[in-house]
Amino acid sequence: MMLVNDRLVEYIYLKVYLHINIATLKELIMKRLAIFDYHGTLIWALDVHNAAYRDTVKQLYGVDGSIHDAKNFAASTVQLVTKEIAKSRGVPEDVITSHYNEILPTYEKNFISLLEKMKIRVLPGIPELLKGLKDSGVAISIATGDSKRTIDSLLRKAKLNDCFENELRVYASIEPPITSRQELVQRAIELAEGKYRRFGNGEIFLFDDSTKGLSAGKELGLVTVGVGTGPEGYEKMLEASPDFAFKDFSNYREVIDIVLGYR
Repeated sequence: MMLVNDRLVEYIYLKVYLHINIATLKELIMKRLAIFDYHGTLIWALDVHNAAYRDTVKQLYGVDGSIHDAKNFAASTVQLVTKEIAKSRGVPEDVITSHYNEILPTYEKNFISLLEKMKIRVLPGIPELLKGLKDSGVAISIATGDSKRTIDSLLRKAKLNDCFENELRVYASIEPPITSRQELVQRAIELAEGKYRRFGNGEIFLFDDSTKGLSAGKELGLVTVGVGTGPEGYEKMLEASPDFAFKDFSNYREVIDIVLGYR
């Protein structure tokens, strides 16, 4: 009887050992890395952003403004956009600087409050694309100019939270902010390679809707996938000469095939 029990215990230990190591092996052999921008690529939430910036600028600087007053809303940070709006509305530089440390927490509070009441839109094909990539063994990262609190709240509302591992989320709106798009994307690559493996040429794909983001990907030698669902639109996005371009990701199977079959 004791012998049977001992063998049963050994069998259970072996099953657990094999299960853990097979799971670890799967992680180590992730086929490719896909890095996604957020706004205009995954989700459309411009109205929420605009209202959050409007309220933030009003509360901190007492002026009316919107994201349309900022030159660099696409692929930029909360701090920079807020400063540009305030400056365009005549707020002196020293006054802007005096409230600098309040910008991010004020914006986050406004954004999360507004998000509960306002609508956002998941862009065509995105849930299917993310699921298909994940099921195919592709590591998925998000690299965004926004902050952790705002993006995590958005992903939960959009029901996309489970598509992105917490360790592979990179936010530019931190302190100090990451002001270079190349640096932001490079950070995403480093995190993914630290968890999985080193990805070679043709194995890292950058999905973005902005010329600034796509240009950063090309400078880093990544495979760039442009989409025309962002604020700049399809024709403007094409000026960055991405390796692949789509008006939207409705035909998500074609996109998955590109990622898995690219050589």
